[in-house]
Amino acid sequence: MKQAILESDDQMEILYHLSKNPAEFRRIAALPPRKAFKAIVDLEESLTAPPAKKDEAPPTPAPRKQTQAPTPITELTARHTAPVDEAAQAVKDDDFRKFKQIEDARELKKLRRA
Repeated sequence: MKQAILESDDQMEILYHLSKNPAEFRRIAALPPRKAFKAIVDLEESLTAPPAKKDEAPPTPAPRKQTQAPTPITELTARHTAPVDEAAQAVKDDDFRKFKQIEDARELKKLRRA
């Protein structure tokens, strides 16, 4: 009986079960060695076997709750544009008069700061 328990993969479960059931321990101890070995193997199988499943359907998951949050904003786009330099735009448009006005205003602003 000792050798059968030592060779088992579930030694602790077998020993715990036998300690909780001393009558079964005495019954197995009184058996001849081969029958005791078979009894330990049978006990091991009964202890490690998964519980018998009933013919029940698997539990259905709980339905998801509908949120009260508003729908997310979809128009989140970045529209970065560089500031337009009016003097450069006037040069592109071949408007020398406007270019001269802008540059004169900038020059006058610089002179007033100084």
